[in-house]
Amino acid sequence: MRDKLWRALNGMFCVYKPVDQSITGLKKQIVKRICSDGNDVVGMPRLPLTKLPIVEPHEQSGALLVVGEREIQDYTHHPLVCGEAFRPEDIRLEEIHYMESTSSGVCAFALNDECDRIPEILARSWVNNYRLEGIFGRETSKHKIKGRVTLKADYDHVTRHRLEKLVARVQSEYRRAAFHAAEVDIQSEEAFELARKGMPRAKLPGAQIIYGCEVKHFNLPYFALQVQSVGETDVFLRCFIHEIGVSLGTTASCVRLQRRSLGPFHAGHALLEKQISLQNIIRNMELCRRIMKNLPEDEKVINENSSPYEEDRLVVDGLNMQTDQEYDAMRPVWPRNYT
Repeated sequence: MRDKLWRALNGMFCVYKPVDQSITGLKKQIVKRICSDGNDVVGMPRLPLTKLPIVEPHEQSGALLVVGEREIQDYTHHPLVCGEAFRPEDIRLEEIHYMESTSSGVCAFALNDECDRIPEILARSWVNNYRLEGIFGRETSKHKIKGRVTLKADYDHVTRHRLEKLVARVQSEYRRAAFHAAEVDIQSEEAFELARKGMPRAKLPGAQIIYGCEVKHFNLPYFALQVQSVGETDVFLRCFIHEIGVSLGTTASCVRLQRRSLGPFHAGHALLEKQISLQNIIRNMELCRRIMKNLPEDEKVINENSSPYEEDRLVVDGLNMQTDQEYDAMRPVWPRNYT
C-alpha cells in the first residue's frame, strides 16, 4: 500500500488559498496532512521475527554454551527506529504561481516528480482571471493592500464613463503589445491569422500582458475590475490599480485581489482548506490530469477566455468529499487552553 501511495502522489492539484495565509504556511499544512493521512493508511508495519540464541553457563567450567533459540520481534523495522513511511522531508511541494498572503484565490501546486515540469507548465502562458477591487483617492505605502496610507486626493471628478474609456484604451495598448512580444508584425498576414484564432502567445517568458479588462463595479470611491492577464504578479496588479487612479487625475490603491482562475483551473476545481486530505488530493490530481490532457495544443495561440466551468467540466470533484466535522476554521493568535 505504501508503494502505491507514493506512485499516486505525483501530479498537480489546486487549492483555494484564503486571505491572510501565506503560501509557505499553506504548503506546510498540506504536507502535514499528507504525512498524517498516509501514515494512518499504512498503519503499523508487521515486524518480522528474528532468532536469538539462549546462552547459559556450564555447571562445572562456567563456559558460556548455546542451549537453544528463541524468536522475538525485530525492532529495527519499527517506525520509532527507522522512521515513519511518510515524512515531510521526503515530499516535494512547489507552487506554480506565487501569491502574497493578502491575496486569495486558486493556487496550483506541483507534487514530487511534477515539480520538474513547472518550467514547461509556465511556458504555456496561461491566461489568469482576477477580480481587483480598489478605492480612489487613497495611496498606500508600496501600493500594498494593508499598507500605511501615505497620500489622499480628490476623486469627485471620476465617473464610470471615464473609467471605462481608460480601461478600453489600456486594453487596446496591451493587445498591440502582445503582437510585439510574440515577435509578429501587426501589419502582416501572420498577425491576421493569429488574431483570427485568438491572441498570440508571447515568446518572451514572463512577459506581463493584460488581454482583457472590464469594469464590474463602480460606486465612488470603490470600483472593481475583472482582469485577464499573462505573466503577472501581485505587485504588478497592485501597481496597475494605482496607475489607473493616476491616469484619471487622482490616486488609487488595491483593497482586494482575488484570482478567479489559473489557466484552465477554476475555483470549482480547487480544494477548500477544510477539504485538504490525502484522498481528496489524489482525486484532485486525477481531475487536473484530465483537464491538462484535454487542453488544445497550439504553440502560437493562447486560450484567451475559456468557457465557464459550469458548462464544460468533466468531473464534479465536490461529490463524496470527506470533510472533517471537527475542523476549526478560526485560527486565533491566542491559545485555546482556557483552563
